[in-house]
Amino acid sequence: MESPESSRFEQYWWILKRRWLPASGIFVSVSVIMSLVASFQKPVYVAQGLLLFKRLNTTSSVTEVGK
Repeated sequence: MESPESSRFEQYWWILKRRWLPASGIFVSVSVIMSLVASFQKPVYVAQGLLLFKRLNTTSSVTEVGK
């Protein structure tokens, strides 16, 4: 005797096999619409930053001009 889970799975599989074209059409259309909506929205958060470098020794140590 089959378990109830396997018969339920087979029933879902049979429904999916019969209705795969409308289901995939709905999935693709919803995905495209949501991606378009997301691409046209303004970003919620935009980060900006500045780096400030302070030199301890103003003479160049590479060329040794300061010596």
